[in-house]
Amino acid sequence: DALAIRKPLAQSDPGNADVERDLLEMDNKIGDVLSAQNHFDDALAIYRDGLAIGNQMALKYPTDSRWRGTLTLTDNKIGDVLTAKGLIDDALATYRDGLAAMKALAATEPAKTEWQSLVATSYERIGDAFVAERHYESGLSAYHDALDVVKALATKEPASVGWQRGLSETQLRIGSVLFSQGNIDGAIAAHQESLAIVKSLAAKEPDNPRWQHDVMMDNNDIGLLYMSRGAKDDALPSYRDALTIAREMGAKDPKNTDWQSNRAM
Repeated sequence: DALAIRKPLAQSDPGNADVERDLLEMDNKIGDVLSAQNHFDDALAIYRDGLAIGNQMALKYPTDSRWRGTLTLTDNKIGDVLTAKGLIDDALATYRDGLAAMKALAATEPAKTEWQSLVATSYERIGDAFVAERHYESGLSAYHDALDVVKALATKEPASVGWQRGLSETQLRIGSVLFSQGNIDGAIAAHQESLAIVKSLAAKEPDNPRWQHDVMMDNNDIGLLYMSRGAKDDALPSYRDALTIAREMGAKDPKNTDWQSNRAM
């Protein structure tokens, strides 16, 4: 396989940065597959092999910021596996290592939005880990840190669909925590912020089913939140909006089981 080919190449030419980078990326891809199959210990081992490569190359090429960016990606992958194993303290330590490295890199290369995006991702992962342990305040704080970063990126590049969707997804995370804390009004407000963003994206790209799906699900979630406090009259408009989208998209794509199932909700 590709890894079996690249490892001998790396051993025969240990200073070749391109070969080492290929090897690290291959380790991460294999780790992703193992993690998806719930082979967490095997995934950790392969991710850590990649991390060792990245650390060596980052020391050898300190001016090549790509190595430090890859290290943070790998740290996040390791943290994800540790979270899945229930090792939250270890996951948090790993996420924080990646965050510290990426914040330092973002400070030295402020024009590179990729690093800012990884800062936001690390904050979100930290938030996810806290929420998994029901440390909601700490999770909420991390999510708000992520939101601040993505807001700055979206302000800098208002036409970027990726930043807008990132804002939407972070608002949903915040809404979920607020609901868990019993703050229904706050949860509704966060979901409405998300809804406004995806409705704007859907208006710009009306034929893109992703945005229609997101608008439908946000409306459905808002309806559920209203229902959770018995506000049926407030829930109905959101449910109707969600149903309208499901019917329209289901008519356009009758073989799509997702639309068809939502038509029946």
